[in-house]
Amino acid sequence: MSLPCTNSKLKAYLDLTRLHFVFIWPVIFLAGLFMAFDNYGSFSWSITIKAILISTLGFEAAFIQNDIVDIEYDRRDVDWDITKYWRPFGTRPLASGEISKRSAEIMYAVLIVIIAALIYTLPGPNRYYIYAVMAYTFFMEYFYQVMKRRQRFPIAQLLGRTDFMLFAVGGYLCYGRPDLTALLYAVFFYTLAEVHLGINDLSDHHNDIERKMNTVTTMYGRDGNWKWIASFVALHLVLGLPHVVNRGGVAYIGYVFALFTLPYICKRLRTDTTPEEAHRVIPVFHATLLVYMLTMIAGAYMGF
Repeated sequence: MSLPCTNSKLKAYLDLTRLHFVFIWPVIFLAGLFMAFDNYGSFSWSITIKAILISTLGFEAAFIQNDIVDIEYDRRDVDWDITKYWRPFGTRPLASGEISKRSAEIMYAVLIVIIAALIYTLPGPNRYYIYAVMAYTFFMEYFYQVMKRRQRFPIAQLLGRTDFMLFAVGGYLCYGRPDLTALLYAVFFYTLAEVHLGINDLSDHHNDIERKMNTVTTMYGRDGNWKWIASFVALHLVLGLPHVVNRGGVAYIGYVFALFTLPYICKRLRTDTTPEEAHRVIPVFHATLLVYMLTMIAGAYMGF
């Protein structure tokens, strides 16, 4: 008779870790790593496996941190559509009490220790770059969640997404150095991350009203959110191009794909700025991100 309880607990942990998206995080990290292999030497299975583990466990830890910090606010949710997209069974197990906060904190601490140990096995000075990235990204994720509760200007959104940017660049720094490629990749990914944030904010508008969060949408309205998304799409297509040119070859395929899909997202949201439409275009954005990363990996692989 214990099986239903076991199944229920398993589903809760799958929702806590958003495990159905687990494949995308190492793909983003490996895009940077493979560029470093191309720039600095040959392929290494050892570093690749470590990078996969660091990126996967790092993102899982970030998800748990997110739910721990927002546990009281998540209890106010009224719109579950976006939750069902991000979590395979559509629940918030910490907010509902299905997983205790103490259990989540222990799981988070264990993951941090494992990640730190894996980073230590990287060659120097790369391990120190990744320790810095790790410390910054976890702090900035906390800052983002707390700051948007009381801000009057979108500081949380502008600074907060630097954590996602540095996560991507972190893959490069596992083997490479802070160089021009890392800088161009940071600009490329930051503008893309801000587009992602704008779509997420719009899709979660109903919940953010109930949580009293100061997001782009709650502060500037849905039309203001659309302008945010469109502005960063334009910035990405302009400021991200030097990175694509720097990589050349197969990387152009990803850019051309984005040249169609990102304006398409803007067009759809211009016509319909409802959270429901934002839910529908999120998969288009994620497909764009995946194509970008895979073309960068393929292009770098062909170079070494």
